[in-house]
Amino acid sequence: MDFFLQIAGKAVQNHFSVVFLAGEAEEDLLPGLQRSGLEVMTPSNLSEMAGLFLRQDWFLGNDSGITHLAALCGLKTFAIFGPGDPVLWSPWGKDVTVIHGEASAWPSVQAVWEGICVNRP
Repeated sequence: MDFFLQIAGKAVQNHFSVVFLAGEAEEDLLPGLQRSGLEVMTPSNLSEMAGLFLRQDWFLGNDSGITHLAALCGLKTFAIFGPGDPVLWSPWGKDVTVIHGEASAWPSVQAVWEGICVNRP
């Protein structure tokens, strides 16, 4: 989560509004996220999640089903890949940017931020 908080910090410094999406898997992280001062949403189902996507300008997520849903909803999507093969597993969509690290490593915070800046809406 610290990785995403660092990227969120860069986004806020550059006048972006940031919304964190949290589910059951992140329940233990909610107090820290809420103390960060960032907006946190906890959608209870995929329909609610898709509705949130329709109100956003872009989405940043790791290789997950939620990232695929964001792309499917037509949202500008930045998909972060580490050891997975982005050719096989990246989301489909006309507005998807895959950001991946070297070899089997996750990209750095700076590499992700640069990927967003170069390709942002």
